Amino acid sequence: RARARARVGSSCAVLQADMTPGHCWSFRGNASAVVQLAARISVSAVTLEHLDARLLPSPGEKNISSAPRHFTVYGVATPDDEGQLLLSGEYKLDGPPLQTFYLDSPSAPLDFVRLVIHDNHGQEYTCFYRFRVHGST
Repeated sequence: RARARARVGSSCAVLQADMTPGHCWSFRGNASAVVQLAARISVSAVTLEHLDARLLPSPGEKNISSAPRHFTVYGVATPDDEGQLLLSGEYKLDGPPLQTFYLDSPSAPLDFVRLVIHDNHGQEYTCFYRFRVHGST
């Protein structure tokens, strides 16, 4: 079966399993993306993933401070909806590459979530690799 590939630099890149250095959603400043979930779910957690610095090819490239830092996730009824805050979090550079953030309680059933990345760890551009939404139907 055919599978769509995200354009490098596109927000769609965070929905792909490609963790190749540079194959990310890159942007300057803050940015947001609305994700249509595969099924209507009650969201219980989200996961943000960035490259593991130990896997980068050369010592001079082991700086991963382009990783997102502060973010918020909203439950939205439609892609144009402002939505309701589900959680705010901070991706930690000294943590594991894959970091999961849990809601205090599961959300109402949702078809869409909006992810807002507010900043990174000090670089001009943010490079964000993978976003996952967890929950139950």
